[in-house]
Amino acid sequence: MYQNRRFAHIGLLISLMCGLTACARPALSHQLSTLSGTWQVTKLTGEPTPDNQSRLDFNPATHQYHAYFGCNHFTGHYAVDQHKLTLARPAGTMMMCDNIEDERTGMGTLEFVRQWRFMHETDGLHLQLLDEQGHVRIDAINPPVSSSE
Repeated sequence: MYQNRRFAHIGLLISLMCGLTACARPALSHQLSTLSGTWQVTKLTGEPTPDNQSRLDFNPATHQYHAYFGCNHFTGHYAVDQHKLTLARPAGTMMMCDNIEDERTGMGTLEFVRQWRFMHETDGLHLQLLDEQGHVRIDAINPPVSSSE
């Protein structure tokens, strides 16, 4: 009788775990199927960015993206067809800054972007923007929200 009760408890535990996992999967798969949110750019064409200020933001409700590479703010529209990505030429401020070359590199890199994908890395979820040949042009991580932002 003890053994039957033990199997019943194990069965109940497995059912609960499967139920919780099944509930969590749709939200995760929906989140990973939508290009959205704020992303900290960590690499441009394989090279680390000089600081942690570079950001990309995608808003699926308005189909607008915002880019910041340490100086000027840019915004434009984007279109997604599954994992194909089209970025319209952005408009933005035109201030001269000490790090203007970093910005030109970032903005120039956006011109080559044609695809996107998510990658699970040891430091978290990464957004990778790829060119037509599938080479990673921009690597970004979804930064944790800090209380100072």
